[in-house]
Amino acid sequence: MLGAIYDSNGIAYSCISAQSESTRILELVTKYAQGKITEAEFLELRNAIFYSPNQRWVKLDLNAKTVTPIADIPFTAGFGYPNAYKYDGKFYFQYNTPDDKTTGYYEYNPSTNKSQRVVVLSNGGIASDFVKLSK
Repeated sequence: MLGAIYDSNGIAYSCISAQSESTRILELVTKYAQGKITEAEFLELRNAIFYSPNQRWVKLDLNAKTVTPIADIPFTAGFGYPNAYKYDGKFYFQYNTPDDKTTGYYEYNPSTNKSQRVVVLSNGGIASDFVKLSK
């Protein structure tokens, strides 16, 4: 569970592992554990773990003990630090999708349960923080 943020009344949001790792990742982890991994294989493993879209933003109802995927936010790469922020009653969830080579933030409105991309970087890098500036 990464990037967790609490809302109120027992509702929280988090980015969780939502898919199994690929066979290749498991093979490379085994080689790493056995001390038999090459430098090239280690780099392949690192990139596969950081950039495989296997994480999902979810709503956690801590009172009902339920987990509900936020359907209109796609799987994101589990790159180790998906951030979440809350401003003016809306949440901003970091994403990284290697398939379309974009990274940024989705804005999620809990009153409508709808999300939309509001920050999109498509020319390299990772959108790391989301800061609201005011006058």
